Amino acid sequence: MAKWGDQPIADSAMIINMGYCALKAKDYEKSLKYFDQAISMNYKKSTAYMFKADVYTAMKDMEGNLKSLESAYEVDPNNATLKARLANYYAREASAVYSKGGKLITKANADVTAGKLKASDDAYKTAIQDAKAEFEKSMPLIEKALSYDANNGPAKQLKAACEQALK
Repeated sequence: MAKWGDQPIADSAMIINMGYCALKAKDYEKSLKYFDQAISMNYKKSTAYMFKADVYTAMKDMEGNLKSLESAYEVDPNNATLKARLANYYAREASAVYSKGGKLITKANADVTAGKLKASDDAYKTAIQDAKAEFEKSMPLIEKALSYDANNGPAKQLKAACEQALK
């Protein structure tokens, strides 16, 4: 960079590599700048978007992560790595929702075991219904994950667990 000074950089491969180096150096704002430049130059757009997703993950910005992955998918819908990353994203989101339902059931069952509730009490029944509602909310996320990667192990396991819990 010192050699280039203020001159515009036209070497697109160099730009994406500078973005990657900035990412590794944890200079996230600079890395986003370089990846955006590579995208605007139409150089390895899906790769640049996936690197942007990595930057957003490092910044704990999951919305930015998802937007970048979806932009990459628009550019390269047949990229197996990208499909796997999108499937994993949605499987993680589904798992978080599913976990809320699991916690509700665990608490309700603990209250029954402790004698605070009976399985016939309205409070227990409500907790079970609330848990099932969480399981139902996770299903569209699971289906989205599986639409990107039908063989995604965590999504398949989560779907089976949800289906079992909803019976």
